[in-house]
Amino acid sequence: MKKFSSIVLVLLLLFSCSHQTEPSQQKEIAVSSESIENKDTTSSANISIYLDSIQQLPTANVPFNDTAYFDFPEEQNGLDSNWINTLELVKIFPNEMKSVEKIWLINRILLSDMFWTLRIGFYASENEFYSALINYNDQLKIIDFVYLAYDEMAEGCFRTKSIISATNVKVFDIDYCYKESVDTILYNIHPNGKFELRNE
Repeated sequence: MKKFSSIVLVLLLLFSCSHQTEPSQQKEIAVSSESIENKDTTSSANISIYLDSIQQLPTANVPFNDTAYFDFPEEQNGLDSNWINTLELVKIFPNEMKSVEKIWLINRILLSDMFWTLRIGFYASENEFYSALINYNDQLKIIDFVYLAYDEMAEGCFRTKSIISATNVKVFDIDYCYKESVDTILYNIHPNGKFELRNE
C-alpha cells in the first residue's frame, strides 16, 4: 500500500509540473511570434532579403515601351504591407494609398548599376490603373520616380503611355474624349537616379 501511495504521489507531482510549464512555453512562443511580426523591415539583414527577391524579378532592357491596359492588374499578386512600407510606396500616392486596391512589382528595368529601377503597378480603384518607374538606392530608399502609364474605365478616353530609354523618359498623355490630343512630357535621367523635367 505504501508503494502504491508513493507511485500516486510521484504521478501527481509529474502532472502538476507539466501543467506549470505549459503557460511559460505558450508565453515564450507568443513573444517569439510577436517579435517576428514587429521586425524592423529597414534593417540591413531584411533589406538584403528584399533585394534578393527583387533580383528574381523579370528584367527589361531599354528602350522600353509602357502602355497600361486595364485587365493587367487581375493577373498579378499584390504586395503585402511589409513590402509597401519597405519600398516607401506611400510617397507615390500619399493621399490615395488607403483606397489603393492592389500594388505589385511588374519588373526591373536595367537602367544603371548605380541604383535599382522598379516598374510598379497601382490598381488605384475599380476604374483606374497606374504604373510608375521608381529608382532606389541600395537601402531601398526612393531616389526619384515618374508616372509611366495610366488607364481608366469611367470615361474610357484618357490614357498615358511612355517610352523609357537609357537617358530619358518620354510620357505621352492622350485625350480621346473629343478631338484626339497628345501632350508630351520629357524627363532626363541623371546618373544619380534623379529625373529632371524638361520642356519638349
